[in-house]
Amino acid sequence: MTYTFDINQLHILNTLIFDSSIEYSDLKSELKNGTVEYTIERRTFENVTREKNLLGTKTKYSGKSSILKFSGIKSISISKGNDIFKDNHFIQNIELNSEKNVVELTTTFGITVKFNVSDLFSLELIDLNDSEFGKGTSSGKHGFTKEEWNEYLKKEKYVLQQRV
Repeated sequence: MTYTFDINQLHILNTLIFDSSIEYSDLKSELKNGTVEYTIERRTFENVTREKNLLGTKTKYSGKSSILKFSGIKSISISKGNDIFKDNHFIQNIELNSEKNVVELTTTFGITVKFNVSDLFSLELIDLNDSEFGKGTSSGKHGFTKEEWNEYLKKEKYVLQQRV
């Protein structure tokens, strides 16, 4: 599956990439022709299954290896890393900092990657294959079933563009 987002749809993307794993070394990827790509491992919050039992609801997730592809980028800067956390990071969010007119990717360990964006900015989430990362279960009702996800996208006026 491939999702494409503009600068006003980052909240939808954040739903899909919450707590995704990203390597610190990947955060330092270089800008090439206005584009930069990051490999991530994520839970599929948009296609969960649920089972009810005597104790409540159990949510099952699958995992995906994916690419985050930023386009329409003029420049990138990354905050200085903490020497303690140089391996795996987890994405906290990606959002527009309108005061500075940059898009910021923040990790749970405090690294911030700032993207100085042009009017041609877009961000793609491209699923590559299934992954063991994030696969599992949790107690309670989390994420979206396929039907709930489609309703959420409809509510957000997001048109899913299928790629072949």
